[in-house]
Amino acid sequence: MSNSRILGNNIALELSKRNLSVGLFAKNIGFTETETQKLIEGRMFLPPFQLKAIAKTLSISVEDLTADRGCEAYNSLIHNFGEFKSSENQKLVLDMIDMYADLEEALYR
Repeated sequence: MSNSRILGNNIALELSKRNLSVGLFAKNIGFTETETQKLIEGRMFLPPFQLKAIAKTLSISVEDLTADRGCEAYNSLIHNFGEFKSSENQKLVLDMIDMYADLEEALYR
């Protein structure tokens, strides 16, 4: 799984845990909702100072923000696929979706 997707998944989990909206979180970190949604989808890369600011906003460490929490933690974030029984299958499917999204974005800019 890509580091940006892990980051996005962890942000989504933390927002859900805190019942915090994307809009309010975006405002708290100084991003637009569109930028924040891209971040959550793993489509935005951040320099270390922004990772630190996001971790501080969520009251967690940068290490926790960027750590892979495993298949079970992320299953609730992956809609319409059901549960993945194998982390390798999850990684393969999500990597294919990322490649498709990257191609679509490049073609339709």
